[in-house]
Amino acid sequence: MKKTIIMLTALMLSAVSCSEVKQSESITSNSENTTVSSPSDEKGEIELTYAYYNELGNEFNKMVKTFNEEENGCKIVLKDYSDMLVYENPEFKAGITKESYAALKVEMYQDIIKGEIDIVDSSIIGEPSAFEILKNQGAFADLYQFMENDPDVNRSILNETVLKLNEIDGKLYSMPTYFGINTMIGETKYVGTEENWTFEELKNCWEQMPEGATIGGHKTKDYVYMVLLRNMLHEFVDYKNGTASFDSPKFREILQFCNDNFATLDYGWGSVPIDFNSPMFINDFPIHGIMKYYEYTKGENTLVGYPSNDGRGAYIEQHINYNFAINAGISAEKQECAWQFIRRFYDYDYQLDQYNPKFDDGKGGFFYQEEVGIPINNKAFEEGARQIINGEIYSAVITQQGVEVNNGLPTQEDYEGLVEYIKTVNMVETRIHDDLWQIIQDEIYSYFAGGQDIDTTIDHIQNRASIMVSEKA
Repeated sequence: MKKTIIMLTALMLSAVSCSEVKQSESITSNSENTTVSSPSDEKGEIELTYAYYNELGNEFNKMVKTFNEEENGCKIVLKDYSDMLVYENPEFKAGITKESYAALKVEMYQDIIKGEIDIVDSSIIGEPSAFEILKNQGAFADLYQFMENDPDVNRSILNETVLKLNEIDGKLYSMPTYFGINTMIGETKYVGTEENWTFEELKNCWEQMPEGATIGGHKTKDYVYMVLLRNMLHEFVDYKNGTASFDSPKFREILQFCNDNFATLDYGWGSVPIDFNSPMFINDFPIHGIMKYYEYTKGENTLVGYPSNDGRGAYIEQHINYNFAINAGISAEKQECAWQFIRRFYDYDYQLDQYNPKFDDGKGGFFYQEEVGIPINNKAFEEGARQIINGEIYSAVITQQGVEVNNGLPTQEDYEGLVEYIKTVNMVETRIHDDLWQIIQDEIYSYFAGGQDIDTTIDHIQNRASIMVSEKA
């Protein structure tokens, strides 16, 4: 563990300038003083620290309050790091400076490694990739050990695919509360009927497309890169082994496809509206529940996924809600207390309640927000889907421009189809570091603009990415 502390502290310090480190040191006392001392210390309760910045959601605060009011021998203490943030517009707390945000991440990283933050949520570190590095460095406890004697939150209750994809050497160091699927969709008449495809199959179908066809409603290199290749960048980074593979044939072929088949740069994401009049070849299609899946089944469409060598090109997205871990550097007693708290986010009642969240409409009634994500609790997903199918959550009739339209509702077949599609996914989406993403984009845009050839572009990306990933991992 000592080696891990040294490596990760050095990693975070190398990510910021000297001035940023000084700023972090100068306000460390502020963040330490935010830990609230509790009179319950005299009762011999075990205190667990949960860190955050800015504001916590009402639902999370409610969960903490309920847990702390119980006679369970444990207590959650909230540690607020918000004082570390510096705003460009302090009056409205707008525009967090990069320097203060970098210093905050350093502080949180160090406190996790020192065992001063007991329960860790992936969102507090700032970048999901940093959370993955901590997992691979052994910073978190194996959650399977707590599930062994838990009748309500265990392997048989939770989604098997998501658990397996989160394992590292057979151990589970974190898991999401809800998840989504990132995939791609195309009209069956253009892409065929078979779900998921390889890059060769994508190219063959593209060659049959009518002239002027789009990907994601666009015809320029940068937009197609954003829709297609950018969403695959994590495939070429291995934080576990500290390697990058941007020199692989797959990356080269897809990059060259973007360059050779589309127009010059638009120079600005969002500067050109989507073209709805031209034939659309494929588009990204995130699925957070059966309502979105129903959109797919209503038409003649096929879920082709992102091109992959084995034809299984969809990804599990799991940073859309809480994604918890327990610090491995704390005592066994504290770890057990931490499990008793976080398990509540995975049990049937909480998962079902949050799957179709209900909100006050301010007029004495209420409305449902769209599905937040797919519950990892299988029974909660099944019951939540049943409620939607039976019309208990959403109405089949909607109003469009003053006219009532029967839009229909998902069926049991839709639910079963989504359950089966989840089983085909074999990769978790791990977003790469922001600074690495910027390096890749700068090099690719230079290539698209004709400033360098593809060999130079790939050499630059691979060399710079290899150094960065090896240092961070």
